[in-house]
Amino acid sequence: MYGDFLTIIRIFECFDNILGVLDQTEMTFVQAYKQAMELSEAIPSVIPDSGDLHQKFHMLDTIYRYFYGGFLQVFHWMLGWKHLNGSDVTKTCQNCRKLAILVYEEVDRIMREAHATEWLEEETTILGDTTTTDEIEVAIKLSEAYPIFITREIKTLRDWRRRWLCNFILLMRKYLFFSESERVGDAPMQELITSQFLSAFHGAKKFKVVGVLLRLME
Repeated sequence: MYGDFLTIIRIFECFDNILGVLDQTEMTFVQAYKQAMELSEAIPSVIPDSGDLHQKFHMLDTIYRYFYGGFLQVFHWMLGWKHLNGSDVTKTCQNCRKLAILVYEEVDRIMREAHATEWLEEETTILGDTTTTDEIEVAIKLSEAYPIFITREIKTLRDWRRRWLCNFILLMRKYLFFSESERVGDAPMQELITSQFLSAFHGAKKFKVVGVLLRLME
């Protein structure tokens, strides 16, 4: 059974209510056993699953809750896009996604240039005593070091503006990785990214989403 998060919450409440009624109902052992057997066969046949589409809605909405006001909103205004509602992503999800990706690609490019400049200055720190002129090896080393660079910037930078950009990049990377893993059917990666995104959901006050995802992961 697939549905949005509210539907999943209702299903879980239904399961809990059934168990509560059974605990309070007076019946003989035989009656209770028979009913328990019927329910034990019926309940497992309903597997609540929010569907990845709804989770992507909530992930994108979380990003907009953090970064629309004062950041994405500026690009929205400068581009003059009319059919975009940053305060309610579900109404204009496709345009919200396009704007977020457009800004992400530019910000990510800027930060990758900054990372590459730093990496070239400290190449021996990353590669040890060996230097290389092989372009493929350099590209691989840069790609491997970039996520570490972003995480370090978030933790150590005093410049709140640059730290803000790094947090935006981090959440967008998780959102895009989740979308790609959903496209190729990589369930373990989806679960990993979901677990990493829980704190962002919680910070955006999406407590019901956190509760549903934790219960589904169990």
